[in-house]
Order: sequence, then C-alpha cells, then structure tokens
Amino acid sequence: MITMLVVHRMVPDPGKPWRYEPYPRLRGAARTAAFVTGGPVMLAAAMADQLAYPVIRRSGRGNAYRVLARKRVR
Repeated sequence: MITMLVVHRMVPDPGKPWRYEPYPRLRGAARTAAFVTGGPVMLAAAMADQLAYPVIRRSGRGNAYRVLARKRVR
C-alpha cells in the first residue's frame, strides 16, 4: 500500500481533468515505467502481508482499532 502511494505521489495520473500536464504522453510513459518498476515491490509487500496474517491473527494483536476501542470491564 505504501509503495503504491509513493508511486502515485511521484508520478500522478496525467488523465485527471484538473491536472494540466504539458507532455501527457511522456507523463503517461513515466507513470507506466514507475508502476512496472514498483510492481515487484508491491507484489513482495502483498505476499509478506499474506504470510504475516496468520501469525498476527494468532497473537491477538493484529487489529489496532480493536485494541484502541476495547472497553475495560471491571
């Protein structure tokens, strides 16, 4: 996820109507190159996430929202 956000930040989508880009084809090629280059990193991050999921699930500490929102019972 972070890798995808970094790639989006480095090379924004030239097809957005509110973005004026002087060379849209060049920007499109740069965006494609950035995603092709960042693709293996995104794939590795997704695989690491899937491999870590069972370990995190068993430890009981996987959901930050649940830990923050847990009500203390007395």
